[in-house]
Amino acid sequence: MSTEEISPISYPLSPISSLERPQDTTWRAGVLVGPTAVGKSDVAQWIAECLGVPILSADSMLVYRGMDIGTAKPTPAERANVPYFGIDCVDPGEPFSTGAWLSFVNRQLAEQVEGNRDQGIGNGERGAGNGKLSPISYPLSPISYLASCGADAPQLVVAGGTGLYIRALLFGLDAPPSNAASRARWTALFESGGLSALRAAVDANPAARVLLSDGDLANPRRLIRSLERAEAGDAPSGPGGAGAPPPSVVPSGDCRTKFGQLGGGTSEAREPPNLAAPAVQSRRVSGATSRGNAAPNFAPVGSPTSRGGAPAGGAAVAGLTMPRAMLAARIERRIDKMFKNGLVEEAVAVREASGGLSSTACGAIGYAEALAVADGKMTRAEAAERIAARTRQLAKRQFTWFRHQLKVEWVEVGETDTPATLAPKVLEVWKRNGYFEI
Repeated sequence: MSTEEISPISYPLSPISSLERPQDTTWRAGVLVGPTAVGKSDVAQWIAECLGVPILSADSMLVYRGMDIGTAKPTPAERANVPYFGIDCVDPGEPFSTGAWLSFVNRQLAEQVEGNRDQGIGNGERGAGNGKLSPISYPLSPISYLASCGADAPQLVVAGGTGLYIRALLFGLDAPPSNAASRARWTALFESGGLSALRAAVDANPAARVLLSDGDLANPRRLIRSLERAEAGDAPSGPGGAGAPPPSVVPSGDCRTKFGQLGGGTSEAREPPNLAAPAVQSRRVSGATSRGNAAPNFAPVGSPTSRGGAPAGGAAVAGLTMPRAMLAARIERRIDKMFKNGLVEEAVAVREASGGLSSTACGAIGYAEALAVADGKMTRAEAAERIAARTRQLAKRQFTWFRHQLKVEWVEVGETDTPATLAPKVLEVWKRNGYFEI
């Protein structure tokens, strides 16, 4: 959580709250998206600390060990307060696709559920097991608001700017539009025969089984979706789905050239556009301050609709947005902080330790520029200017991607907003639209 925006949280968490996870197979998740540097990580951290729930990071650069400063990874202190999934999954030299990430985090979530069973912690248990949050007796109104949510609170916060990760987590890899008749048939099978009947159907259908990770086998929603997709002829033909080959490992020298060719941002890799997808309108929740004559926001205003795998008329993800000029200033402050915290030294260490970065790790903006500074090929000021320009470009692409690919209700961030003031607004979006089950 950024210290320039809000003081560190000093209240103690319940010793049970950080362990309370579903004992069945699904998690009630609130999803928060937005462009790089908009503040979603700080808001997610605030909510998770207040509620005592974990965070699932949906950021394609936070998966790499040792790449901490340049990706704005949560600090050790923040991670000590909140359990994190989806961070430090692989070394920078290892290829890592969206499919690999999905399998990894599904396995993490399944292992957490198994651990909860071993400890006798059930679905939705809060403290004394009465379905309510352990009380937080502090006067700060946002915390009191969150604590009052009780059973309406999420069990998991999903936060990130990598749209492909978000879409894969919620709807599956390259998921086609749902088929109501097919879903009704498999849902009826589950209601009559339970999880074992769904598993038997999946085992008898290789096209359905290949769509699932081992962690999905205890999740009836994912089993039903795999059977539905298999009936539609939607089976992947290669690792990671959709016939996509696994990413290759790129030598570090070549990676620096590849860095210059890619767009991207400070922490999230570039998302390819889906030109065939229809636009999804979104709506905005007003922030604490008026926009006045500020630079326009990226997010459009309109009534929400649903598409693809999104629940019709149901859950929308929450998104943070702010005026362009305000976001640009935040990007510049973040870059300055990264250099002061040792970005150049970290980039050199990554280069020396990895023996070559994977093609996906090359998507992290800032490292090529930092290496150029270390090698005397670029001044720090030149590197900072280049990083800022590329990060602004990524932010624009991210807004475009989310506008077309997901149903988003936007929360506008004002100059005086902090994670404490934004957290209740994000939670209201989740409560109003419903949570996702993952």
